[in-house]
Amino acid sequence: MKARGIEALSSTTVSRNPSGYLKLLKDQYGLLKDAVDGFYAANEAKANDAAIRIRTLVHDTDKSKALLSLVAPNYMELSIYHRANTDVHPGAVFVLKQPFVLSGDGKSTFIRDDFSNPDYTLVPLKRWWTEAYLIIGAIRSSKKQIVLDLANKDGGAHVDPEVPLRHAAASEPPMIIGLHPNAVRPNLARSTVTQAGNELLDYIERHFPTVVELDNRIADSRVQEIQSRLQALKDSASQLDRTIVDKEARESLLRLATYLLADVERFVLPQALKAGNPIDASRWFSAAELQLKSAEEQLTRAQDMVSKYGPHLRVIGG
Repeated sequence: MKARGIEALSSTTVSRNPSGYLKLLKDQYGLLKDAVDGFYAANEAKANDAAIRIRTLVHDTDKSKALLSLVAPNYMELSIYHRANTDVHPGAVFVLKQPFVLSGDGKSTFIRDDFSNPDYTLVPLKRWWTEAYLIIGAIRSSKKQIVLDLANKDGGAHVDPEVPLRHAAASEPPMIIGLHPNAVRPNLARSTVTQAGNELLDYIERHFPTVVELDNRIADSRVQEIQSRLQALKDSASQLDRTIVDKEARESLLRLATYLLADVERFVLPQALKAGNPIDASRWFSAAELQLKSAEEQLTRAQDMVSKYGPHLRVIGG
């Protein structure tokens, strides 16, 4: 009798309390934000996590519902920022829509969009999800296809021995960015998914503001970490400035690092502290962390030069 009762209970389903969907949305927002922040802080594998979160939030099937559809049945009609293809020539063979920067040593880094690019426009989520977006030769892939390929084929949730041609082209495109010896073949599947994740974060914040809360403890911890790292790098730059005897050598080796540190202290970090919402604050924090990383690389290079050639090293040539 007891066994039959347990069996009956195990085969029974119950309906969720609708209020619980907002809690789930808040959780997924936080997980997506962590993945997007991680990617732009140079952990590219975080794009796989972002793919899972986007799929959970947006992808609707006969067997499972998109979380956003349970919170707002009209979620596909709500607006989201999208870099549309309105000006792309139909014969275009390659279009790169993810911004990146090159550092002095030739390394390339994808940077986070702030939606100020004139190519950005507000469109319904359905168009954002289904419109052909990534153009590589004759292959046109939508964000839906790119997200699901990464989530279902490339280690997001599963790994498949065979993948669609579009995913192979996006993961290893026929292009190189950066300068030798730091030139790389960018994984455009990951960069596109993370760009989509960044856009979806803004979408959630604008349409569901009650689920987005800036956790002051996390923000304070991030500020303290940036300030501590900034001070340590300023101390290192000051020590090198006192150590390197030749003025031209000091200028050549320390100028960029000094500029980056001053920019973080006087502009980037203050912008983060006065940001009006979590997404903007996170963007500024990520920018500060990226600049500190670049400054640290420059100072390490300068320290290596001093260790190798001594404090009297000089710059030769123009």
